[in-house]
Amino acid sequence: MLDDGSRTAIEALGALLTKKGELDEADALLLQRVDGETDGAAAAALLVERARLHLARPEGEASALALLQSVGSALLPEDALASRARLG
Repeated sequence: MLDDGSRTAIEALGALLTKKGELDEADALLLQRVDGETDGAAAAALLVERARLHLARPEGEASALALLQSVGSALLPEDALASRARLG
C-alpha cells in the first residue's frame, strides 16, 4: 500500500508524463497506483480511464487491451468488458 506522499508523487509524475505523450511510462506508474489501491473498483476505474485514452490515439488498441486485461473481469463495468472482448 502506498502512503499519501508516494501516491501524490506518482499521480503528479503520471499526469506530467501523460501530458507529454509518454503513455508507456505513465502506464507503468498507473500500474503502481493500482497495485497500491485497496478498492478494486477504484483500481478498475483508473485502468478503464487510461484504456480510453489509449483508444483515442492511433494504434492504441494493444495498450488499451493490456490495461483492460490487467484487472479481473468482475471489477470492470460492462462497457469496458465489451471493449476488452472486441479488442481481444
